[in-house]
Amino acid sequence: MKTDERSRLDGNCRIIINMEAPEECRIALLENGRLEAFDIETFSHTQTRGNLYKGRIVRIEPSLRAAFVDIGLSRNAYLPLDDIHPEYYGYSEDRKRIHEFLKKDQDILVQIVKEETHLKGSAVTTYLSIPARYLVLMPGTAQVGVSRKIEDEEERQRLKQILRSCKLPEGVGLIARTVAEGVPKVEIRKDLRYLVRLWSNLRKKAQSAQVPALIYRDRDLVTRFLRDYLTSDVREILVDRQEVYDNIKAFLRIIAPRQVATVRLYQGDVPIFSHFDLEAKIDQVYQSTVSLRSGG
Repeated sequence: MKTDERSRLDGNCRIIINMEAPEECRIALLENGRLEAFDIETFSHTQTRGNLYKGRIVRIEPSLRAAFVDIGLSRNAYLPLDDIHPEYYGYSEDRKRIHEFLKKDQDILVQIVKEETHLKGSAVTTYLSIPARYLVLMPGTAQVGVSRKIEDEEERQRLKQILRSCKLPEGVGLIARTVAEGVPKVEIRKDLRYLVRLWSNLRKKAQSAQVPALIYRDRDLVTRFLRDYLTSDVREILVDRQEVYDNIKAFLRIIAPRQVATVRLYQGDVPIFSHFDLEAKIDQVYQSTVSLRSGG
């Protein structure tokens, strides 16, 4: 269970990273002791959500209004009609007959939105999104927007003006993430330059790649979590493994130098999640209808 992006927090937050077990990584975000976000990754299972693949349509099921795509994993991926970008059906209002605009053996670029299980293949979309620290680049749309969680209207307008002033490749849109709030224009433009270069390289890779092919792999869990949740509200980052502690500090020197000093190596006798009563908090979330605040 996790949220996709942080909500607006109150300024007394900790990120707790548990790497004590050799086979898994667990991360939690606490605000005033309340569990706001949690994610887990097991090293025996490779994370695929967020990855981009060049795949090939192997079957179209009109009754399901979906296609199945070979992306090189153990099961074919499931592509529903609602996740097919208008560029594939000419922006026509009538897209009920999926077999009329998608064909068997057609190559297609997709992104995983839901991991495969032992029973089902991955769920994929052709609405692509590539996140960076402050921005999300969205190929196939010319729109720019600002996260709903940024509520201050003056700040929303400032960010929109910055995005509109940016020179974007044709057919590419942008969203300013929640963590972009208050960030100087120069930093946002730096983020954009990175994303534009990345997307250009991914397009070239996709054009030349043999199907099926992994085109883009999202970052590891620790990096993703810090990218998505780390703001000035976070006062402390605690981790229980020296190697990960060193890696986090190196990463923060690049993306958030002022917060390098917030990183602490936990060396307590009690396991780190137990110290913060996180085991009970996580169990409560899984065993009840208690939900975490989500962001966007």
